Amino acid sequence: MNTVNKTKYKQIDSWKIVLFDLHKTNKKYNLHRGVFLILLLSWSLVTLAQTGKITGQIIDKDTSNKETMIGANIGIQGLNLGSATDMDGNFEIANVPPGSYNIVVSYVGYKTTTQKVVVIANETTKLQVPMENEGRLAEVEVVGTKITQTERAVLKEMKVSTSVISGISREQITRGQDRDAA
Repeated sequence: MNTVNKTKYKQIDSWKIVLFDLHKTNKKYNLHRGVFLILLLSWSLVTLAQTGKITGQIIDKDTSNKETMIGANIGIQGLNLGSATDMDGNFEIANVPPGSYNIVVSYVGYKTTTQKVVVIANETTKLQVPMENEGRLAEVEVVGTKITQTERAVLKEMKVSTSVISGISREQITRGQDRDAA
């Protein structure tokens, strides 16, 4: 019986050794995986943190109190980034890679303006861009004529009138028996 017990203990001990070895291996694997995840996260944070931001305001150069321009379009030449101004004429373009860029500002009826800007990582670059009126808009005269010869127009005039009126349209005359009543 002693020999059997000794064999069982040896078997149990050998299993313990195998399990202990597997546990050590898993610890190493977990350690490597943990270090890899920490490096991956810190690399992504460093990469994300290396962008800047451009903020600013677009104003009308010609007005005396420098009114803000609502809905002006702002774009970065060479990048697919841009923005539009809000109700106060302010804009913000985030996640801009560091470097030197040309900012293009456009607004209907105003000259397109280009301004150089340098973006630094983790900093906000502030701009104030004055827009100049194109001055090409001339006086526009709109002329209209009121058609009063149709039946619909006569009925509308009768409804709108404040006094009692009666009228006959060209269409009613052609439908009647006296087509040539001139």
